[in-house]
Amino acid sequence: MAKSTDQKEVTAEELGEWLGVKAARVRQLKLEGILVPSGRGKWPLQDNVSRYIAYLKEGATRASSVEAEDYEKHRARLYKARADKAEIEAAAFAGEFHHGEAVSAVVGDMLASFRARILAVSTAISPQLADTIDSDVCKTILDEALYAALNELVEYDAAAVVGRFNRSHSADAEAASEADAESVE
Repeated sequence: MAKSTDQKEVTAEELGEWLGVKAARVRQLKLEGILVPSGRGKWPLQDNVSRYIAYLKEGATRASSVEAEDYEKHRARLYKARADKAEIEAAAFAGEFHHGEAVSAVVGDMLASFRARILAVSTAISPQLADTIDSDVCKTILDEALYAALNELVEYDAAAVVGRFNRSHSADAEAASEADAESVE
């Protein structure tokens, strides 16, 4: 701005009062190149008020630009999260992905069945072993019983457990998905 010869000059404290800041802030704004003194301890009032207003306007413009960018970033993240969720749900529906709870249910059920079968071996085999004292025969009888239990584990029907799990949890998932869709719109 052009300096007017009849411009009033003030101290840093007076300029601070006009700008609504402390004298220390006036000096800091000088270091930042925003306010300019005319000489030692003197500040052109009109010139520096205009400079300060321009500085504030620039800051406000910059802040609104940043807010708009932040809004767009957050909005993009929201849409990406929704898309990711839809992909996971589609994969789960297609059987390509299983919920952690479903996997836990399958493994828990499988191990419970296996435990019951292994614990039943001694009850089923003990009468046969009581009749023999030959270790080879005992080993053969035990091997057959243990292999039968292990084969039951190999033939375990995990799909049946997943089906039961999905049926029991599908109503909950549908209700949650509908609630999410309503809250977004």
